[in-house]
Amino acid sequence: MAENKGFREILALAAMPVMLILVEIIAVILAVPMIQSGYAVFEDPSSLENPIWFIAMLLGFTLILLILLKYHMKRVLQALIWASLFLSFIYVFSGLLALAGADMTVVTAGGLIIAVGATILLIRFPEWYVVDVLGVLLSAGIASIFGISLEPVPVILLLILLAVYDAISVYRTKHMLTLAEGVIENRMPIMVVVPKREGYSFIRDGIGGNISGNETIPDTKKPHLDASEEKKERAAYLMGLGDLIMPAILVVSAAVFLPGSGIFGFSIPAVTTIAGSVCGMIVLLYFVSSGKPQAGLPPLNGGAIDKVGFFSVEAWGGATFDSCIRFLNEDPWKRLATLKEELRHTPIQMLLRGQNLVGYRHYADDVVDRFIDLSHKNGVDIFRVFDALNDIRNMERSMTRVKQTGAHLQATIAYTTSPVHSTKGFIDFARELYAQECDSICIKDMAGLIMPQEARDLITGIKDEMDILVDLHSHSTSGIASMSYQAAIDAGTSPRSIRIPRRISQR
Repeated sequence: MAENKGFREILALAAMPVMLILVEIIAVILAVPMIQSGYAVFEDPSSLENPIWFIAMLLGFTLILLILLKYHMKRVLQALIWASLFLSFIYVFSGLLALAGADMTVVTAGGLIIAVGATILLIRFPEWYVVDVLGVLLSAGIASIFGISLEPVPVILLLILLAVYDAISVYRTKHMLTLAEGVIENRMPIMVVVPKREGYSFIRDGIGGNISGNETIPDTKKPHLDASEEKKERAAYLMGLGDLIMPAILVVSAAVFLPGSGIFGFSIPAVTTIAGSVCGMIVLLYFVSSGKPQAGLPPLNGGAIDKVGFFSVEAWGGATFDSCIRFLNEDPWKRLATLKEELRHTPIQMLLRGQNLVGYRHYADDVVDRFIDLSHKNGVDIFRVFDALNDIRNMERSMTRVKQTGAHLQATIAYTTSPVHSTKGFIDFARELYAQECDSICIKDMAGLIMPQEARDLITGIKDEMDILVDLHSHSTSGIASMSYQAAIDAGTSPRSIRIPRRISQR
């Protein structure tokens, strides 16, 4: 009996990553008809304001639900959730019909009719398998809509913010637990339900029952168990649709905005993001098996971000070292080690000011050597070395030491404009850097001054003379960065070489 029980537990736990993968695959498949139907939410998918609007809408909706629960306005709560589900179903089923090749009239009318049927089915017969099938389709549709609306960088910002919010709402304020309990009590199907045994019924048992032998006993009928009685267990596992939707948004975004060859038509970034989200799900299930409520988004979103396939995450060095000590009362080395522990598949990159390291004066050679050695040992994989004056003498010692550690050396051109700076001069400096056997060259436009034509000419000039990866890094101080990035792409950069939308790389 114990062995059968353990096997059922494993099957129940395994069902959740399977549903996550299904949501992500369906969401990517739906992306094309969603784009063709004009379902994108935001006009500018690269804007970093979009995640803020998303969070604001989510918080507003959550606040309304909590108010309705607090004042026991059950019918209003149900009406609001049913209306939201109905509208979402229209988009999802319209996208499915468009995918099947139906004309616009059939897509519109059919999507509306099927959405009505699905909503009525959930209202009249919210059994767990009905809830799960429609929940997977609903999650895929919503993820597809937001995935085509946001480029990877805004999505990553959104996932980070949501992971923090999820952790706070579950472990600190606990209002998400209050909301979940209210939703479960009212049998509102905005989650997926995985039963732990045969014969389970969500309509009859909910998830608050106890499993005892072959019988499900509701908690209300057996509220007190002493030490001699069988340990209480939930009759089913519950996972909110948000835990399926949020990682899938990044998968769709990676598939749409980082296209290329891959596996079964899915680009490599999309495939690795799926793998990362599944890894995060496994971590989540480890804690869920303890029986305590868990915030799902931190491991799920973290796993997806780590596996999306970025060249690197610039997370250390420069002013971050100074800020940890001066303003945050934080150990910068501990921060680096923590980041490395969590980012197991994405290289960490740091900004190194040549002989200045992360300070504001030159340091002795032995200090430079020791600092670089410890930085690499504690997690830095890529060193972006620069000197504000483009004086290679201030970079030579640090570049040599980086090469000796075996890390990736990204030698850097500090871009600016003046009567004495020119494209030819920057190419000449790139030639000096290339002679140092660097692994890549970065054009660091820290003031956002590089114009589209200059970006095109500089990248083309370096590429014509040197077989090396060129990374354009610009700030949007002047608002010209996005056009300069496009010019860099037009110069011959492959879309697969794009690291993040704010940085264009090219061989």
